[in-house]
Amino acid sequence: MKDFVQFYTEYDEDERLQRHRTEFASTTYVLDKHIYAGFHILDMGAGTGPYSFYYAEKGCSVIAIDAVPKYIEILRSKLQSQPNLNIEAFVADVRDLSLPLTTDFDVVLFMGPAYEVPQQDIRHCLDTCLRVLKKDGILVVSYVNTYEGYERDKHADMVIFHGPAEIEQLLGEFDLSRICHVPTDGVVFGELNELAYGQQKETGELHAWLDRNQHVLYDSKWISSSVHGLYVGRKK
Repeated sequence: MKDFVQFYTEYDEDERLQRHRTEFASTTYVLDKHIYAGFHILDMGAGTGPYSFYYAEKGCSVIAIDAVPKYIEILRSKLQSQPNLNIEAFVADVRDLSLPLTTDFDVVLFMGPAYEVPQQDIRHCLDTCLRVLKKDGILVVSYVNTYEGYERDKHADMVIFHGPAEIEQLLGEFDLSRICHVPTDGVVFGELNELAYGQQKETGELHAWLDRNQHVLYDSKWISSSVHGLYVGRKK
């Protein structure tokens, strides 16, 4: 844990997010169909808060947690300029939550931890997600795809990879019904990548591209060609 925190304290998370604009656009495009104003969201492994801010700006209340104190400091600093947003941020380890969380979250985002949590701990983390999620609530899991691989910088040494079938099997062990399991980036999104990076389009414009090309996003055959996969399930 000490090595993990030290690594990410020195890592520029906001810069990484700029390199993954396609993933953010695809993910929010999918989730916007299931997350509404007034929802109570737990963002586990929130990083510097991109999804926390995105959904707070849409009228949700958000509890954001991350194990890296620097990220929570950055998130809180950003929040100072947007004090009207309903976000609370805490330093916490998703493997051993000591926070007194309620059990009425409409949505739990488990989107960073699946990259980092050791295999022996991930089921316990998912148990925690479902414990605090209300009946019919939404669980969101993102992961780095074994088959596509990952950008080969020093960050790759910290990543735990999962295959789509492995994710299906893992989440099939829990009291969930699958809503969708989709790719969120990679070469299949070539035109979207060009829009996201070459022309620096806003998220809304990228969503418009996805409206026109849903056959790419919702065709399961493309999952194995995506760097990241996204699983969305509903608690039974």
